[in-house]
Amino acid sequence: MRRIAYCCPFVPPELISACRLQPRPIIPRASSRVGGAVSVAGMCPYARAFVAEMLNEPRPGAVILTTRCDQMRRAADLLSQPQHPSVFLLNLPKTWQTRSARELYHSELARLVRFLAELSGHMPSDQDLAQSTRQYAHRRRFQNDSTCAPAARSSGTKVKGGGNSHVPLALVGGPLLREHLAVFDLVSACGGRIILNATESGERSLPGQIDESQLACSPFNELTRIYFEFIPDVFQRPGTRLLNWIEDRLRDRPVRGLIVHRYVWCDLWHAQVARLRDRFDLPLLDLDHGDQDGPNTIRLSTRVQAFLEALR
Repeated sequence: MRRIAYCCPFVPPELISACRLQPRPIIPRASSRVGGAVSVAGMCPYARAFVAEMLNEPRPGAVILTTRCDQMRRAADLLSQPQHPSVFLLNLPKTWQTRSARELYHSELARLVRFLAELSGHMPSDQDLAQSTRQYAHRRRFQNDSTCAPAARSSGTKVKGGGNSHVPLALVGGPLLREHLAVFDLVSACGGRIILNATESGERSLPGQIDESQLACSPFNELTRIYFEFIPDVFQRPGTRLLNWIEDRLRDRPVRGLIVHRYVWCDLWHAQVARLRDRFDLPLLDLDHGDQDGPNTIRLSTRVQAFLEALR
């Protein structure tokens, strides 16, 4: 079965499976390197690492990228070479409050299905799509926190204090590189505990629950609804959708501080830091990552430790 790689939460794996292909969600490694004549100079660490993953062996059968940022558009351009895997660029509407925006996303998913069906030789029926959608909904329903979002890994580091003494925090931001998953360990080792993972790797990227009556009526329309209407992102305008989503989750969780994980090149998340400060009356740590910044570098470790000591 051909593997289809993607990294954006607006790409429904249900569609890929319904076309009898294997979805392959990618969390790229910062250590991945691009060889050959491909130039990645000036790219952000995440986009550069994603391109490297796609060009290393084993290569996927195809790659699905989206227009959510200029860096991923450039990644699509770099990968759109005859010797590289097939690339599909999914156009995402920047706005989310209008009917035309939803129709654009719906038409783009229809275009994606045609692309996938051409690869597999199988155009999914309504029954195929409904079955695939139910299967993924079932998996999400029974996933625990360590499955649907990166949880703290056991690193062997001595944690200060007991579980109940840990300072509850929210982690907000975009996609994480694989090495950055260790930020959960870092926070735990410094006396904190992330109880809301609002990064792209966490619950913020989960689609809504399916409506069985709507799924039976039109599986494709229902799949469009649970993705387009429920996933907030920093690229969407107006930006109130993301802030409202975070506010709703903070209302019933005893979060005492926000950590914003972002890359220094990402203008979208850089601008979002000020909006988060203005919206929420909580201490905020702007944890910016550069090319050489892993979660265990002295600079980042010191900043996290100082932040938590101030909260205690």
